[in-house]
Amino acid sequence: MGKRGLERAMDFCSLSTTLHIVENRDVLVENCRRILELNDVLVRLRTGRLSIQIWGQGLTVTDLNAGGVRVSGEIRNVELTPVGG
Repeated sequence: MGKRGLERAMDFCSLSTTLHIVENRDVLVENCRRILELNDVLVRLRTGRLSIQIWGQGLTVTDLNAGGVRVSGEIRNVELTPVGG
């Protein structure tokens, strides 16, 4: 299966990462695989194809379900970095 076909299959199966940003106070991340780092100024997450860094103050993480998390606090920056090739 080609790269484009794999992307379509992941989208169809709802395996793609989805971010919902609410003002500067919440980031909801669907299909999160792992929390790599967590403190009150930085949350690093790993999804299927992205590394996500969320910077801010007073950050906390709440588990929404088996594949989603909510990062709350004063969000200042969200960085997305592709993982793998």
